[in-house]
Amino acid sequence: MAESAKGKVGIAWLIAGILIGLLIGISIGFTLLSKPTEIRMEKESWLPYCQGLGWDDDCWYFSTSHQGKFNDLYKLDSDGNVILKEENVIPPSLAKEGYDHIGDLDYWNRKLYLPIEHEPVLNGLRVNATFAIYDSQLKFTGRSFKTSQFHAPWCAIDLETGYLYSSEWNDAWDLYVYDLAEGGMLVEKVHLDKRLSSVQGGDFYRGYLYLCLDDPHKDICKIDTKTGKVLDVIPTEIPEEMEGLTLHEASNGFIHFVAGHYPVKDAGYLYHLDF
Repeated sequence: MAESAKGKVGIAWLIAGILIGLLIGISIGFTLLSKPTEIRMEKESWLPYCQGLGWDDDCWYFSTSHQGKFNDLYKLDSDGNVILKEENVIPPSLAKEGYDHIGDLDYWNRKLYLPIEHEPVLNGLRVNATFAIYDSQLKFTGRSFKTSQFHAPWCAIDLETGYLYSSEWNDAWDLYVYDLAEGGMLVEKVHLDKRLSSVQGGDFYRGYLYLCLDDPHKDICKIDTKTGKVLDVIPTEIPEEMEGLTLHEASNGFIHFVAGHYPVKDAGYLYHLDF
């Protein structure tokens, strides 16, 4: 009986050891999975009233907007020197209808795509966000398409499909997908597995969509657009209002996003981020 009891005790300790080991392993695994992505970040002064940023492998494209004014477009060389500037670029036909704010643009197929929002009509609610198309010299092409979105703070174009993506600004549960080859027809709504708040900018990078948020941690999110899964959340903790981004990979390994603190006119910043 004594030997049998000792055997049972030994087996019990063995099982307990295995369970403890599994728990420790799971704990370590969760710790590794939840560890924030390490980032390296630099900051430089940039243009005021930041909204959006794009890149064509040679030049920057930059949009500004503030309280219904300063709806301007810039084209800059790779060093950030202004080449072209166009002021008040919202088409007169849209301006007459009450459209007053542009957001984070994108560049594709030698064209610029600008999200343009209607002025607030009820408790901050906007209606029928529109996307307008400009050429690389910052001139309106005469083409645009309206949507059922209330807000359109950003747009990003998947280079593989030619689809333009956007979302609402707050309580964003869905990505709206528009086919540019079909005049901006809505072809899909991709449901996200996580609600996003204060979405300000977006861009595609190595097959994934990245969105930047003006939330408490100024997060950048990595999203699989095929599944709607938010794969990673990268807190930048910048002190300014998060705005647009472009995931142009520079020779120094950095990617770029912009931020600006309002209403100070000269407080625009460009961030270089490596993660």
